[in-house]
Amino acid sequence: MPKLPPPIDKVGSTAIFSNWQQDFNKTVDDLMLKSNVHNCDKYTTKSGCKRKDKDSHGCKDNKWRRCKARFPRPLFAQTTVDEDSGAINMKKSEAWINIITQVVTYVFQYNTDITCLLSGTAFEAVVMYVSDYITKTSLKTHTIFDSIHSVFLKIAK
Repeated sequence: MPKLPPPIDKVGSTAIFSNWQQDFNKTVDDLMLKSNVHNCDKYTTKSGCKRKDKDSHGCKDNKWRRCKARFPRPLFAQTTVDEDSGAINMKKSEAWINIITQVVTYVFQYNTDITCLLSGTAFEAVVMYVSDYITKTSLKTHTIFDSIHSVFLKIAK
């Protein structure tokens, strides 16, 4: 669980707040290194072959052998707006990490990334994903029982 910041009446004490801020930064950095750095080769051996314990080559498992997650990402020294397309380019200094919000990462204590949904295409994609998820049909009862039965059979062996 994340540690709460010091109460407002104690924020005047710079030492207390400074200690909490250092802990906050250390926690976010640790979470980022452990869970948010993309690695295209994590499912392959040093020779580039698929690991025996994995079903695929990972994000490069396509005919172009390019990262499906579009890594490495372009870097931007500051947040800008592309005048030609109107796209927002968020400040980004790490090519192998998604854009994050430190507070969200700290509160959830997990891999989080932030995407700007100001473009129509990105917003439509999210709306379609959520709509498909909400309206998908549930499994039939006999299919669920068949799955449970097969699990029990595997355990019994």
